[in-house]
Amino acid sequence: MKQLIEKSKDKTYKFLRWTEKWTKTDMVYLAKGGFWLTSSQMITSILGLILTIILANKLPKEVYGTYKYVLSFLGIIALPSISGMGSAIAQSVAKGKEGSFIPAIKTKIKWGTLSTVLSFIFAIYYYTNDNYILASSFALLGIFTPFMESFGLYSNFLHGKKMFGNMSRYDVYSYLISVSIVGITTFFSNSVLILLMSYFGSWTLVRFIFLQITIKKFQPNKEKDEKMVNYGWHLSGMRVVDTISSSLDKILLWHFLGPIQVATYSLAISIPTHLIDFTKIFNRLAFPKLAEQEESSLKKILFPKILKLFLITLVSFILYILIAPLLYKIFFPQYKEAIFYSQIFGIAILTQPLTLIATSFTAQAKTKKLYWVNTLSPIFYIILCLLLIPTLGIIGAIMAFLGLKIFKSVLLIYFFVKTSEK
Repeated sequence: MKQLIEKSKDKTYKFLRWTEKWTKTDMVYLAKGGFWLTSSQMITSILGLILTIILANKLPKEVYGTYKYVLSFLGIIALPSISGMGSAIAQSVAKGKEGSFIPAIKTKIKWGTLSTVLSFIFAIYYYTNDNYILASSFALLGIFTPFMESFGLYSNFLHGKKMFGNMSRYDVYSYLISVSIVGITTFFSNSVLILLMSYFGSWTLVRFIFLQITIKKFQPNKEKDEKMVNYGWHLSGMRVVDTISSSLDKILLWHFLGPIQVATYSLAISIPTHLIDFTKIFNRLAFPKLAEQEESSLKKILFPKILKLFLITLVSFILYILIAPLLYKIFFPQYKEAIFYSQIFGIAILTQPLTLIATSFTAQAKTKKLYWVNTLSPIFYIILCLLLIPTLGIIGAIMAFLGLKIFKSVLLIYFFVKTSEK
């Protein structure tokens, strides 16, 4: 039996190497890492979808909309805590420099106190406007954010080490525990505050546990990267406008149309967003490899991979358009009006392959190009949101997002082909 297994492995290995003549990709690496990342993304997407189904069916639309509104601020509140530190850690670890990992966590927590201050400012604003639920919600957000965000850096460390198996297992366990806690809480309470407490508390706890496991099991070496924190600040700086813009759709919908429209919009984009997240597996797999590549070879290898990924996303998009009505009728019967919105939003899936270019910029530390792309794109998106959402509502938010994806794709192609880092 053992010989049969070994023979099967050998044949599989040879087959994967043989396919490299056509794919122009390290298929053995892709199969090993891809198995774990694909499995992880599939499981976490299913868990996320299950939680969405529970929340959408158990909670009143006003409560669900408020819950999503508060969570939409998470990225903004986390900005002062060096939000780009994760990518900086992954890049340094991929180059064998692991000694700055633990100091980076402490640095991120320290700067996270500014996140607490920022969140408390929002809490005070809502308190003075007699909205005590949102005031308490933002107070919770401020207390948990510095620790929840910092403890999650273990995943970036494992990413850089190409330990996809461990990273994927830890991610799945974290999702399973958090989704279970929030889902169970929903059956006992529809209080926004209790739901947020279960969300923030569970994620902070599980991330802390897996951070400790990672440090103990994969003890970082002593070689430090003195440029890592600085690069983390660079990445954070270039993501400021992008992070703010990514939450603007729900914020504007809330203030112009109310929580029910936020709930409908959130449900409309839920499944397509999971599909987009699923395609990010290829970006995560490619990151360590791209960090090792010489810049001169990137143009030769990247565009063929993008074309292959586009064919995959095209099939996914067509299938989703066909089955979306059935999915919403079964799982979200209260939100049938979201079907059309969701199908239109699904067009964004087709632009996802081009994000491999952005991944190559990050892996190669091309800060100038990243600054241009990550500044111009969100500014364009903010303008579209301000113009379209107040007048067109949900469809305006979707049109703004699609405009962003197209604009960003054009920028990525331009900077990849026409410009070079000075």
